[in-house]
Amino acid sequence: MKSIIKNSIKIVFVIIASFVGAGFASGKELYSFFFVYGIKGVCGIIISSFIISIVIYKVFCICRINNIKSYSQFCNCIVKDRPVIANILNNIVNIFLLITFFIMIAGFSSLLEQEFRINKIVGALIIVVLNYIVSLKSVKGLEKTSNYLVSIFIFFLFIILAKNSNYLNLFKYFMKDGAINEVNNINWLIKSILYAAYNCVVLIPVVVIMKKNITNKKVEICVSIFNLIIIILLSLSIYNLLLLGNEDIYKLDMPIIGIVNNFGVIYKYIYIILISISIFTTATSSGISFLNNINNEKSFKKNLLFISILAIPLAKISFGMLVNCLYPALGIIGLLEIILLFI
Repeated sequence: MKSIIKNSIKIVFVIIASFVGAGFASGKELYSFFFVYGIKGVCGIIISSFIISIVIYKVFCICRINNIKSYSQFCNCIVKDRPVIANILNNIVNIFLLITFFIMIAGFSSLLEQEFRINKIVGALIIVVLNYIVSLKSVKGLEKTSNYLVSIFIFFLFIILAKNSNYLNLFKYFMKDGAINEVNNINWLIKSILYAAYNCVVLIPVVVIMKKNITNKKVEICVSIFNLIIIILLSLSIYNLLLLGNEDIYKLDMPIIGIVNNFGVIYKYIYIILISISIFTTATSSGISFLNNINNEKSFKKNLLFISILAIPLAKISFGMLVNCLYPALGIIGLLEIILLFI
């Protein structure tokens, strides 16, 4: 049993590393998709977390039953061996994995510009170089990095919450009629489904890669359950911190940093480190998934160098705009892929 839990935790950290990106850790995602809907947004968090965990388990099952070893094989399987559709799906998902990689680079650049007035190009260059070094080790590099960095992220996030946040605020908020806007419609449900679907676009290729580390069905179940618990806890934690903000802070690309700054300089810089960790792990996992999916190991280094160089000028684009515009579009594509899983 211990070996099952240990193996499950290693896999969970890699998956969570892909989930907890710049948008999540900064609070921008949760604000846009959930926080503006009040208590309904909290229900949305729970719904989207269940969808993500169910999809993860379903992907593991499909990979085990059909002995799938690559994402292209996975696409062929879920579209019932119709190669044209499989190729279209594979290409679309690859494009969005690449977009996610670029969004993470832009997020890191926005972080350095917002907090340290560092030029975005310089910030992009820093993360691109670090990502290149880790990515050369492919999945092994990702797994080792995720195991250490994500565990540090979770540990320090809960320390900040324990010392500076009152969960009674969250329960009091439940009792309000409200939210900031759009409470009396079903937008909260649509947003929660799109949020889960968007994350699945990024997570499914990573789950397929990690399938080789699954030893039995019990590990699949444990990984799915652990992911559900961690995603809900982390999401509610960020949501709770957002309760301490104001309208000016919510306009920032990285609202949580503005909130944590009220706790003291030490907590601010700790959280800056946490966001940097989350951005780095998501950029690395998205980039590696994209490069593995194009099935050309001989040109891995050349392709990695190409997308790294391309990401630098794209970092000038507004991070907040990327989150608000591209994530819902990703969600629509992800929803189509989820439907294919269950038909």
